Amino acid sequence: MQGIYDGSNELIRIGLIEIGESLFITDTQIRATDNLVNLAKSCGISFNSRAVRLNNIIHPSVIKSKRLIFNENEVKQLQTIKELLRYNNYEEFVKSADRNNNPQGVTVLLYGNPGTGKTESVLQLARESDREILKVDLSHSKSMWFGESEKQIKKIFTDYRKFHCQSERTPILFINEVDGLISKRVDISYHISRQTENTMQSILLEEIENFNGILIATTNNTGNFDRAFDRRFLFKIHFPDPDYEVRAKIWRDKRPDLSEAECYRLSSEFKDRKSTRLNSSH
Repeated sequence: MQGIYDGSNELIRIGLIEIGESLFITDTQIRATDNLVNLAKSCGISFNSRAVRLNNIIHPSVIKSKRLIFNENEVKQLQTIKELLRYNNYEEFVKSADRNNNPQGVTVLLYGNPGTGKTESVLQLARESDREILKVDLSHSKSMWFGESEKQIKKIFTDYRKFHCQSERTPILFINEVDGLISKRVDISYHISRQTENTMQSILLEEIENFNGILIATTNNTGNFDRAFDRRFLFKIHFPDPDYEVRAKIWRDKRPDLSEAECYRLSSEFKDRKSTRLNSSH
């Protein structure tokens, strides 16, 4: 039992069991890992597992349709993602990747300043592809308790794998505000929190490397990416602040009663992205 408590038990070390969260230090929850479940299946043993119940699931039926207005480059890149996530296209992508021994995960990074439409784009991609979303705010995983943050990162992907297994269609793992963990690594010699962040980065890199499913991450970081993360994402889409032409289109969408000249005048006078990143549902 001491080995279970301190994590030195052989079954933990070789990845067959893991320790879950408990309310009391004397109350330990032991879970079978995916490795153990797969090993048991290969021996003809099946597990009776309860369905995953998570409070951060977004069903596509509750997502309202919104018309977002972007520049031509953004529209083209988002359309590529949209086509890939269509059921038949995605299934063919997975089969092709498997045949060629390539990674089967679709990993997407949306980056740009706040208010440029990243989060809403993820919701609309899920609605149009009829896929559920498991949404995670990574900033909430930076636990004040040493060692807990690393466990939370692993739990995100463990929860997704379990949710994936019970879903009829491959769901989307939406990691919101991944900002701090994909930035360039820092010197760990001066502060223990920096060491924790670097450890979390390493875990996240490993999980993305071995990811099977659909992962979309958003960040307000506009380019200071660690090179290791830059290579891990299959698609990277930059969301710039709306330019003169895009702002005029947004005003026209919001106020169809205005003339084209009036829309362009408003576009010129109001350049703040927060005042112009509007959509027809507002």
